[in-house]
Amino acid sequence: MKVLHIIDRFNPTLGQEINFIAKNKNADIDLIILTSTSLKTWNIKNHHEVKEADLDYYKTNEVSIIRQEVFFEIGEKLWLKGIIKTIENLKPEVVYVHGIEYITFIRIILWHAFNQPLGYRLYTDTHSLFQFTKGSIFRSIYYSLLKALIIPLVNKLNVITFYTAEENKDLLQKFYKVKPTLIKSFIIGADLTTFKFDENERLKKRLQYQIKNEELLIVFSGRLCVQKGPHLILEAFNKIKYQLTKPISLLFIGFHDDAYIDNVMKPLVDSSIRVFLEMAQPSKLLPGYFSAADFAVFPLESTLSSLECQACRLPVIMEDNATNHQRAKMGGLLYEKGNLDDMAYKILRLVNDSGLRYRLSAAGYTYVSQNYNYLINLRQMEDILKEHE
Repeated sequence: MKVLHIIDRFNPTLGQEINFIAKNKNADIDLIILTSTSLKTWNIKNHHEVKEADLDYYKTNEVSIIRQEVFFEIGEKLWLKGIIKTIENLKPEVVYVHGIEYITFIRIILWHAFNQPLGYRLYTDTHSLFQFTKGSIFRSIYYSLLKALIIPLVNKLNVITFYTAEENKDLLQKFYKVKPTLIKSFIIGADLTTFKFDENERLKKRLQYQIKNEELLIVFSGRLCVQKGPHLILEAFNKIKYQLTKPISLLFIGFHDDAYIDNVMKPLVDSSIRVFLEMAQPSKLLPGYFSAADFAVFPLESTLSSLECQACRLPVIMEDNATNHQRAKMGGLLYEKGNLDDMAYKILRLVNDSGLRYRLSAAGYTYVSQNYNYLINLRQMEDILKEHE
């Protein structure tokens, strides 16, 4: 079965969902990734910088990557040039467009609606949350038009739409009003074959950073930008620094927003705590960093890394929202959203209580293994794609 996955931005070296799909696809699926030349999310200005990585990706996974020029991009939204013509030339049996909210899906379903039959089955998904539908006037207008014009076409054309977290299942049902029969589960999980605790890697990484046995290492992985809020970890530690009874090191891993780091993060660094800033690492290397740490903190939003950490037996601290409540149900602590004092308190609890860290480590690993095994979820999604072969 020839399946074309369309995603606006793609980095072949990182742990995006599409990477796992491609790496672990069923043998009977011929998978192609159609994406843009824009990699600004990762501060990569020219797509030629990942040309070799794209080629290695093909050699490793037997998955072709097609990059097309961008006509324009505003924030997270962009317009891919020639996308319809490329689909027609490729002649896939299935077109899976990632992001029901994106311009790319809107263009394809409109073409689909007025040019049937097209010879392929159309699928989509959402990673969005209620909070992202609110904000500026432009955002309000955009989502209003999406609900009024595009969702009725989704329902009319019976386009299967996958939710990737319980919270965006509610978004599809209650906000967009997608027909319940079209809403299917493809829950984001952890690649348990890659993300697992490694004692040797723990020792190796801690030696690399000269971290002693009694010292605690706290990790954050993700974009170092205001939206993810890693500076809040520094603010929280500044609140509790006089209560700490053991040495602490903080490790931040991710693509750097240099202005944010220079103007927001660095002024908060206190000499009593060592801080390491690392550039983004290939996803295959992250388990080593997670194994070396004692717990992780993700101050804002939700992140796939929280599941990958728990798969590596690493407890997590996150803000309290519906998605995080599910993901960190057994292996983490949640702090009240917007309450920095509560975050600092939860951090201090994990710093001081090795027994609690051990219990969360064991329970989180078991919970994620049983409920967020990405391979099982992928096979279920692929079965849905094959239902109308």
